[in-house]
Amino acid sequence: MSMTVRQCMRCGREDLRERWPSMDDAIEAGALSEPWTCPVCAWVEADLVEATTGTSAKAPGDEAPPRSEAGADGDMADQRGVDRGVDEARRAADDRILFRYPH
Repeated sequence: MSMTVRQCMRCGREDLRERWPSMDDAIEAGALSEPWTCPVCAWVEADLVEATTGTSAKAPGDEAPPRSEAGADGDMADQRGVDRGVDEARRAADDRILFRYPH
């Protein structure tokens, strides 16, 4: 069964936060007359469209990469590595600021 959803006029992504069984029901519910903001790009203008199967507020290509086969422990290890990299980048930025503006 297809559902009617809002589609952002700027980025073209479908917003599945609210769904209606038909275009008429969406219009009666005020889908185009009430304030709305795109959850992706914050645009305020939308069209009503029939939702495509399995869509979300993401555009094609925004899908998350497949989870590693290492399981939960491996995923956490990967995240800790990312966190370490972020921490190192922040420290390097702090050092540049300190050397530029000595106290």
